[in-house]
Amino acid sequence: MATMINEDEMNKYAIQLVDDAVAIDVLDVEVSAGFGVTTDLTEVIRQVRYNPAQFYEIYSGLNPDNMKIVNIKGDSMFPTFSHGDLAFVDITITSFDGDGVYVFTYDGHTYIKRLQKAGRVLLVISDNEQYKEWKITHEELFSSTGKSKFTKARS
Repeated sequence: MATMINEDEMNKYAIQLVDDAVAIDVLDVEVSAGFGVTTDLTEVIRQVRYNPAQFYEIYSGLNPDNMKIVNIKGDSMFPTFSHGDLAFVDITITSFDGDGVYVFTYDGHTYIKRLQKAGRVLLVISDNEQYKEWKITHEELFSSTGKSKFTKARS
C-alpha cells in the first residue's frame, strides 16, 4: 500500500533531504545499559537513510533533525534493549520531562535507563530485574542527552 507524504509535516520541520532521503546520524557513542561508560568524543560514523514516506509512516510526528542513533552496551535494559541494539534518541529533550527511557550522563558516565520521578528524586530503573534501581536527587549532577523514542535491532 502506498503512503502519501504529508507535505505539511515535511514543511513544518523544514527537513533537509540528503540524496532524496531523510538521514539520521549514527553517533560513535556507546550508552551503557549497565554500569556506565565514559564518553569523551562524539562523532558521526554513518547515517541511516529512509525515503520520506517510509520515515513519516514509521516516525510520524518526529523531526528527524532532532534524532540521533546510539549503540547500546550491556544487558541491564533487556528485554527493552539488547547489547548491540541501536536506540533512536530525541536530542532536544535535555532535562527530565516525564517518565521514560533517557540517555543521560551522571557522575561522568553515560547511561540509557528508565527514569521515574518519585517525590524529590529520580528513580533510575533497569528493565532487567537482575539490576537494582538507584536514585538521583535534584542536588546531584544530572544532564540528559536525550529521550529514547525507538529501538532498532542490531544492524
